[in-house]
Amino acid sequence: MDIEAYIEEEQEWLGDWPKEPEDRYGNRQYFTLAKELVENVRNRSICNGTRPADYWKKITEAREIFDDLRTWLNYEDNMTEKQKEEFSEQTFWLHKEIYQGGLLNKKQEVWPIARDELISDTVRYLQTPLMWSDRLDYLLTDALLYAEVSAYRESLLSKERFPEIYGTKLSTGQNL
Repeated sequence: MDIEAYIEEEQEWLGDWPKEPEDRYGNRQYFTLAKELVENVRNRSICNGTRPADYWKKITEAREIFDDLRTWLNYEDNMTEKQKEEFSEQTFWLHKEIYQGGLLNKKQEVWPIARDELISDTVRYLQTPLMWSDRLDYLLTDALLYAEVSAYRESLLSKERFPEIYGTKLSTGQNL
């Protein structure tokens, strides 16, 4: 099959996405992952015999899932000002160290992840093998583990806030 027909469909439906960042030495994570996504979907579509006329559905769905995952990994609605400064248009997911200062360090900011939405869209990703990528698999696994540990941290903090409900006071380890 002629690869040019697929590239034309990409241009029509995606335009210049992903746009290469101007800074050649800065964070290029989003661009790198998106470029790999397009190449994976294109190559696998060709191998599967997808007609170029039907290719647009696959590439636009893959981009939608990709951007939804990024949105849930970096839930801007719940970001602090400090987190907004750390976040950039080229961030897809950057590993966060939740254990710094201990799990119960109340001053440590947890990176805002929309956990349930992330899980839901990870299922969509796993159901779309055309877009699978070792890099994306690694980042999603890392983020899902972070989300679980963060949720556990929050449950520990809530137990400390409401010891009469749980029957213990975690900060001293004494039973009530």
